[in-house]
Amino acid sequence: MQKSEEECIIDDKPKSLIVLREITRELAAFSDFSTPRLNVNEIDMDAGTSFMVGLYKHHHIAVARQFASAGAVFPFHAHDQWELLLVYEGSMDLIVGDKKDRRTLRVKDFYYLEPGTPHYAEFNEDCWFLAITIPAAEAWPEGS
Repeated sequence: MQKSEEECIIDDKPKSLIVLREITRELAAFSDFSTPRLNVNEIDMDAGTSFMVGLYKHHHIAVARQFASAGAVFPFHAHDQWELLLVYEGSMDLIVGDKKDRRTLRVKDFYYLEPGTPHYAEFNEDCWFLAITIPAAEAWPEGS
């Protein structure tokens, strides 16, 4: 099977029925994750359009799928939680700290932010990404 650079494909398959059963048992612990109460929330942006779909929330972790349109700009902000950003379609420019640390995140790229790290993002093209916070913020993602 040929892969393009932008495809995220997991090639590892269970080697036996025993391994498959073990994986299934481990995933059963995330029963809320398999049937999430999806709630779409619009995000207040400095420019452009963005929305978030809360996929999973527990007091230890929150996972959201987010979209930002080309031309969107997230406002400068910081979190009390650890945050992991993972791009799976498009790209974003992430500006961290004193605004001198600018990096472009493309498909399969991720960035890990420590609590209290000021940051914002600019989008030159439509972008889909996962945002994971540890622990979960009280009001983020709302309704999930």
